[in-house]
Amino acid sequence: MDKNFILDIAVSTTDPRNNKEFLWISYSMNNLSPAKCERAYWMTLEKRCLSLFMENGYDLQTGAWFCLISANLYSWEGLALSSWKFADSFVKEKCWPHVTATQMRTNILIWYIKNVIPAMQSLPDDEKTYSSLTLLEDALTLLADLEYNLLSGKFFIVSDMLAELKRQKSDDSESTDAAHHDSGSHDAKDIRSFSSGLPTNIDSNYTAGPEHNTLIKKDKKLRIYYNVVSFISGALITVVMNYAGRPETVLKLRGIISDSFITEMVMNYSGCSVSLPNSADSWSKLGKKIDDFTETLNVIENDGGYITISKLKTIAYDLKNTFLEYDMPVNIKISDLYNNQNMSKVDINRELEMIQHNINKFNCEIGYLRLRNEGLLKDKVREK
Repeated sequence: MDKNFILDIAVSTTDPRNNKEFLWISYSMNNLSPAKCERAYWMTLEKRCLSLFMENGYDLQTGAWFCLISANLYSWEGLALSSWKFADSFVKEKCWPHVTATQMRTNILIWYIKNVIPAMQSLPDDEKTYSSLTLLEDALTLLADLEYNLLSGKFFIVSDMLAELKRQKSDDSESTDAAHHDSGSHDAKDIRSFSSGLPTNIDSNYTAGPEHNTLIKKDKKLRIYYNVVSFISGALITVVMNYAGRPETVLKLRGIISDSFITEMVMNYSGCSVSLPNSADSWSKLGKKIDDFTETLNVIENDGGYITISKLKTIAYDLKNTFLEYDMPVNIKISDLYNNQNMSKVDINRELEMIQHNINKFNCEIGYLRLRNEGLLKDKVREK
């Protein structure tokens, strides 16, 4: 693990959710299974993350995934280094998602707490070093402050983990190797208790006695009432969310309240968060270059001149690069999936996810054009 490379990665200020590498990593991390969690698979994920960092810069979502990957590959050293990079980038306002995207940052921190903190209990004690614990302590100190601010002081999982880490560090510096070995199992239990979330004190074998029968009947009526209310509420929410998922609705909402948390949530839900019409596509560029080439040939023909093979190769190479500058059209991707019988199920699902992402973007662009057209029609009516 190249420490200097990780620490020197510049933060990304742009949304990576249109990036193929990001989509591949996202799909892979969200579909992890015990069968996949072998060292070779973690190394593949690491390679993809580093490739994305080199191309796009360091974003917090990929950074959170990278923490879990590094912990599985490089134990305490990897966890400490990646967590420090994650925490240090988190306090930078422009690192994507930007500091104004509070809910997105909160979700990323929660993912780290739910996935990376529990992974610590599986790391071997004999691979701890003073330097890795010190760096991890610095990282958790920053993350504990973020936890308090973003989660409104309701949870202290990172803070508890930080306190436990400091205790272990203190014990390690004062105890003998034998004493440290004896405390290992106790430390693991403490870490496990921190990562398990809120404790549950309900005994599953508890049975109510006869004196509670009246109360149970009342509770049963209340449960029926609450279930009916919940069903109606759920149906209403479904209708509202389906309506909110329409691109025209989302874009109108953005025009009215652009910087609202609700707007951001609905934009993400609809897939329109990064949707903007793109006029400079490869088709337009290619058409213009073909027209220019045709004009050049006409001029040469009229002047009685000639064109060299080298010049033709240069023009053909330029046309090909323009054609390949943008992603393969959706209809071609779908056709390839139909005709390719050798792709694995994972690859097919990943390609389908990318196709769906592009279709969502097209729907948002169509909605944008409809709204713009409606606006033009209204302006013409006013002029009359």
